[in-house]
Amino acid sequence: MATVSTVAMWVGKHDGKLIIEWFGWEVSTTPSFFVILLITIIFILYISIKFSIRMIKLPFTIKKKITNA
Repeated sequence: MATVSTVAMWVGKHDGKLIIEWFGWEVSTTPSFFVILLITIIFILYISIKFSIRMIKLPFTIKKKITNA
């Protein structure tokens, strides 16, 4: 709860803009767009990791089904 109130105070103080400085570049965006972008990136990473794990396990699954048949 304290985090939410801190973020709300910070957004109110800075006119609803989120400014990120990264390697000399300044990126300015709205907090809502940043949250949507962050959730999307996390979702894409999750799907990519799950897909990679399934691809790695695929030969073992096929071998297991062949030996059981």
